[in-house]
Amino acid sequence: TGRPVRRRYTARAFRPETLELDIDVVLHGHGPGSTWGHTARVGDELTFTGPRGRVILAPVAWHLLIADEAVLPAVAALLEQARPDARVTAVLELHDASEELTLAGPGAMQVRWAHREGRRAGQPDTIVEALDAVELPAEPGETWILAESRAGIAIRDALVARGLERTSIHVKGYWNTGRERPVGPAVQAVESGEPIVAVVPITPT
Repeated sequence: TGRPVRRRYTARAFRPETLELDIDVVLHGHGPGSTWGHTARVGDELTFTGPRGRVILAPVAWHLLIADEAVLPAVAALLEQARPDARVTAVLELHDASEELTLAGPGAMQVRWAHREGRRAGQPDTIVEALDAVELPAEPGETWILAESRAGIAIRDALVARGLERTSIHVKGYWNTGRERPVGPAVQAVESGEPIVAVVPITPT
């Protein structure tokens, strides 16, 4: 089938005693990752490489985490690694309330769900509007924006306009909208249901 399909996922849990690895897959309709998530069955073969990439929370008083549903596994992992004395606010964009998850962490945590309710994914508007209700602390902290690449830049600019230091805001693009998706032999194999070996680099946080 040609080149293997490669997708990066956050490792949510690993049980070495049983060699079990947990990952979450967003079922957004189209694309190799989503199609595999819909059709994966016990016994399917995968090849994993990694770890690769890392997001670490700085030792600051507060953290603002901004993300969409594609990045919920990474946000869940970040919340779990927060220091107990840190204040964490997460503003998370979803299609609607049915996609909300239970999130937990050791620190003081506030989760705000922002629902698109029919808006197109990958745009900054839903998050920017939700951020209007978030009070930004005066003391130094850090912000992580984990979302569609160009939406992340627009959200960062909105926060800078509200007084946050640009250097304290980290933007990490997890996906891109509006770009033509390459359809090679491996992608065609996944979308046709043909069994293949998928190489999936794992991105732990």
